[in-house]
Amino acid sequence: MFCGDQRVGSVAGVYAEGSSDVAEYLVVRWDSRQGTPVLIATKDVQTIEERGVTLMSDDIGAYITAPRFEDKLYPTFRRLR
Repeated sequence: MFCGDQRVGSVAGVYAEGSSDVAEYLVVRWDSRQGTPVLIATKDVQTIEERGVTLMSDDIGAYITAPRFEDKLYPTFRRLR
């Protein structure tokens, strides 16, 4: 996972809500948050390339408030990958 050219973490899962098969969220192990899994909406993804996923904003601070992900907090989410 990248913000511009800076690596910020790694994708740990792809999720949909309910019975949808459309990827709506990524769970990212965010490096600067000690690998904490955080939830990122797929609408914030700019590109998916060989090097990885790049977010819309180059500013890491734009994602500082991304919520922590725990399965029990999102019972309607279903893991796709």
